Amino acid sequence: MDDAPPPDEYKADGFSLTDVFNTFARKAVADFPQLKGKFAFYSVPTDSSHGDANEHDEAMMIGALKRFIAKGNTAPAFAEVHAQGLYLMAWAQNQGRSHTRLSDPLAFEVRTVLDHELGHLVAPGGSSATAAGHTVNFRECVADAFTFIRQLQQGQDINASISITTHITARSMLMQGADSEHYTAPVLTELQRLATTEDLKYLSPVQSANLAYRLALLYAPAQG
Repeated sequence: MDDAPPPDEYKADGFSLTDVFNTFARKAVADFPQLKGKFAFYSVPTDSSHGDANEHDEAMMIGALKRFIAKGNTAPAFAEVHAQGLYLMAWAQNQGRSHTRLSDPLAFEVRTVLDHELGHLVAPGGSSATAAGHTVNFRECVADAFTFIRQLQQGQDINASISITTHITARSMLMQGADSEHYTAPVLTELQRLATTEDLKYLSPVQSANLAYRLALLYAPAQG
């Protein structure tokens, strides 16, 4: 299945969606050994499986994906830590470009979404399985912080992306009363400040995940 052609939309940006997924999955397992043998990642647009899991676990992943879509969820990707200790991730729908980073290359935007979902799986407090006593907003703060720490470590200038993200989520919450679960501006603003005084590029993957948790613990706007 790894040879399935990407949708035409992705071809226009000159890269293979399947290649992006394969590279991402290999790095995720290398960075976080707890994923080894337990990471099932399925892509709907390419009908391809990635990660590091057996056929039984991949079937469970597809089942979780179908339940996710059946609930009316329209997010382009999702992740969950399964009760049996599996780490499940899916690229669910080919929805086109998001409204937050229209100027970025599409390949970069895909990787940004994937890092966000990985944050839910590997960072403390990133999933319902590890965030007992915290809100959905807290989990989103953890995942967003993890995303931008990873971007920084990949040589990206996070200032523009954080500014756009915080502006859109704040405007959405204040003007439309929507998307409050994804209001992560206070955490990202502190990460932006911290990046000016500390060299975060050399944090290990686990240290990066722990930092994302600490930032959310101190600055997430809604905790419970």
